[in-house]
Amino acid sequence: MSGWSARRGPPDGKRRTGGAENALVRAIARVPWRVRTKLLVAFVGVVALFVVVGVLGLRALGQSNARIDRLGTLQLRAATYQGIQTQVQQLRQLLGLRVGANNPSQNIYNGVGTTRVLGGRHWTLVDQTIATAVSQLAPATNETRFGFVPPPEDETLLGRIRLDYRRFSRALETIVANDQAGAPASRNQPILANAVQADNDLGALTDRLATRTRAQTDALIAQNGSAYTSSRNLFIGVGVGSFVLALLLGFVLSWSVIGPIQRTDERLAEISAGDFSRHVEIPNRDELGALATNLNRMND
Repeated sequence: MSGWSARRGPPDGKRRTGGAENALVRAIARVPWRVRTKLLVAFVGVVALFVVVGVLGLRALGQSNARIDRLGTLQLRAATYQGIQTQVQQLRQLLGLRVGANNPSQNIYNGVGTTRVLGGRHWTLVDQTIATAVSQLAPATNETRFGFVPPPEDETLLGRIRLDYRRFSRALETIVANDQAGAPASRNQPILANAVQADNDLGALTDRLATRTRAQTDALIAQNGSAYTSSRNLFIGVGVGSFVLALLLGFVLSWSVIGPIQRTDERLAEISAGDFSRHVEIPNRDELGALATNLNRMND
């Protein structure tokens, strides 16, 4: 027995097995499953943890792709509405030039060359330029050419823009007819006032449309950046958590097997040395527990 004590450890044969004394390890050991079943469950659990990581990654990628698609649509909307806004601004400049006809003493350049134009028939060139700008506004508000479906709030504004466009077109037709007939500037004054009001409405509506779309685009870009940061942190957190849980599961399961084997080995060494004074205590309810029971019977 003295040789055993020097070779194996304390006289009572008990060796501290570290993780085997852990409460969680002992709880796993008491589960009435076979060792093979426990190993299989542990393997499936580890695989499930990494599947969760993969699913979260795919979900984050899907959400990112959806935001990118929305961003592309918003950018297309913003470019389309910006084009309408630019055309309305050009129309406003031309209309400002045309309003100068109400002042017969004012000489205004037509913006193309250096030819001076006055009231009456001399405004026909400016009228034609304005009519050309108006004719370009109609296709610009045609939704079939947008390449996207405007949301309901945009559709409402576009409808009002088309109404103002028709109102402006009718006023321009009357102005052109009066100018071709050589009518005095005073006849066009109330009509021009109506055209100016329609043009102001067009400017306000297009500005509102373009500004709101740009704001939505900026908000989505900010949201995309924030979502990327959140998804990255979540992915890293879940990945690290899954790795730690996998290690913990492996530790618990391995020690629920290694601990009983170590204690059984110690007890067998004691029995071979002639010590039949105690039993091996193993809480397992599997093959290792059955082995310990048979060892104790043999010892008795």
